[in-house]
Amino acid sequence: MTLRPFSLLQRTIIRLTVFIATLLFIWLVIQPGHTPSWTGFRGKTLWNWMQLLIIPLVLAGGGWWLSQAQRKVERSISIYTQRHNDFQAYIDSISELLLRGNLRSSKKNAEERTIAYVRTLTILPRLDGQQKGELLIFLKQARLIKKKNPIVSLTGADLIWVKLPKADMSGVNLSGANLYEADFSGADLTGSDLKEANLKRAVLVNAKVTDSQLRQAKSLEGTVMPDMKVTLLRRFF
Repeated sequence: MTLRPFSLLQRTIIRLTVFIATLLFIWLVIQPGHTPSWTGFRGKTLWNWMQLLIIPLVLAGGGWWLSQAQRKVERSISIYTQRHNDFQAYIDSISELLLRGNLRSSKKNAEERTIAYVRTLTILPRLDGQQKGELLIFLKQARLIKKKNPIVSLTGADLIWVKLPKADMSGVNLSGANLYEADFSGADLTGSDLKEANLKRAVLVNAKVTDSQLRQAKSLEGTVMPDMKVTLLRRFF
């Protein structure tokens, strides 16, 4: 059963009730001797007034908190659903180019490659780190990002926070990609091209990667190296 958010009218009534109750409390505390006898409140102490207000305040506060929490949940579900749909649409479009557009056998400047490149760079900023990792694995398995002559270039690709722990990323072309805070812990990067890739604050703990590969990176500032040491240099010497 899903909870429905409070309507505008309900929220307005709650706020108005709290406001009126607060004003009444202040007036009765400041002028206790002037309380009309017909109200039945004459002689009430401060604690009596507090008890009268605690329940409505708690209910109003609880209703507001529940409404805010529900909004956050609904917003998160909406974002997740949109990302999932965008990711699936991308996979379908690239699969279509592979099956019917002859993407893998296309020439360097072919329209199919341009479409695949543009779609890849467009979809990446809308995905989270986990989905970005899944996208890269898909491209690798489809043999589209091989080190030599990649069909889909990742130059300038937004791969910030990509998660690829223990993934097989050997022999792929990641040159020019933005891999800020990427998680490559335990990943196999054997033979991969990291030329001009931004590996700032990336995690390479136990990753299979050589010093010669890392020397080609654009930035290694704050990167956690395979030996678990953190480099403070932009370049690896």
